[in-house]
Amino acid sequence: MRVQIPSAPPGTLKYPKIKVEEINEKSLPLGVVYEPRAESFLRHHPSKKPKKIKKFSTLCYTPLMLLDLTHTITSQTPPFPGDPHPELTQTSFIATAGYNEFQIKTGMHIGTHMDAPLHMIPNGKRLSAYPPERFFGTGHLVDARDKVISPDLLEGMKISRGDFVFVCTGFSSKFGTEEYFNDYPEITPAFAEALVSIGVGAVGMDTPSPDRAPFEIHKILLGHDILIIENLANPDHLLPWKNGFKVTALPAKFDTEAAPVRVIVETA
Repeated sequence: MRVQIPSAPPGTLKYPKIKVEEINEKSLPLGVVYEPRAESFLRHHPSKKPKKIKKFSTLCYTPLMLLDLTHTITSQTPPFPGDPHPELTQTSFIATAGYNEFQIKTGMHIGTHMDAPLHMIPNGKRLSAYPPERFFGTGHLVDARDKVISPDLLEGMKISRGDFVFVCTGFSSKFGTEEYFNDYPEITPAFAEALVSIGVGAVGMDTPSPDRAPFEIHKILLGHDILIIENLANPDHLLPWKNGFKVTALPAKFDTEAAPVRVIVETA
């Protein structure tokens, strides 16, 4: 858990209620960052110090959790069946060149990545053509574990135009296995059309694809300028915050149909 304390000068903040709670770092899920900064805040606001605090690491002010939903790309990262395996090699070494440098050879659809319309739509937009604001927004999590991914899963969710919708199927835990690529659930056409009707900006899932050949779902989404994020890591960690978290999904700016993307989610 990241515990964020405002860094404004003394006298400029209205102090909200302090909440004291125990934090067990060992129990935090993968990808959660822990950073207590309560001590700095109390130095600027000594009059606000609670009477009984045993240690600063138990003081929580505006809890902020940052979760990384991105798989790390290595030479062992499995590609989509039929795609080339990535090659990540070190080309320079400090001992001989005075610096370290690596080289990567890979397709764009490796690990956690983002698809742009050009991937499936003739003359579609390249990922590099999108303005930066498309990669930030409000996110919502659809709990699709052991369920058909149909429009009824969206009932009661307050999704707005331009929002991110992440679909959690539970398949992230199988990443790297044959089952992950062979048995993943697909998004139904009706679910995709519902997202089109809302006008979402992007949809992500913890599977290698929202569909299979002939890739009808890809074409529905990309044909309506909805970006696709595949191979999300551990979206189940977002289940306590299904509606309303902040998403930053920044793809590498390659002039291509897709690119690896770093997906960070902020919850409060």
